[in-house]
Amino acid sequence: MRVAIRLLFHADVRLPRDEVRRQPPYVGELTVQKYFSWHQQEVAPVCASLYPLQIPELERARILYFRGRNLVLHGHEHIAGQRFEQMWWCRLSLRPPRTTA
Repeated sequence: MRVAIRLLFHADVRLPRDEVRRQPPYVGELTVQKYFSWHQQEVAPVCASLYPLQIPELERARILYFRGRNLVLHGHEHIAGQRFEQMWWCRLSLRPPRTTA
């Protein structure tokens, strides 16, 4: 699904609301994939990613909030070998993507 994402955390620190609203959103196609272990047992619930890849994947993602066109996902991202808590505020887009003629 096409979304506009705003990050709610930076290096495990929750960003102030006005800063979140000021930042330009990352726009693209949100995909959610389920991971499985070698023994067909679920290891991590899901991994969320944005295409084109603009931000690190959200691992062990869980839906915290879903109402109307708003969706908040919580999980962890890996940056430079470190794991950080992250939340994505996703706003579903009802407009089709722009195409260049």
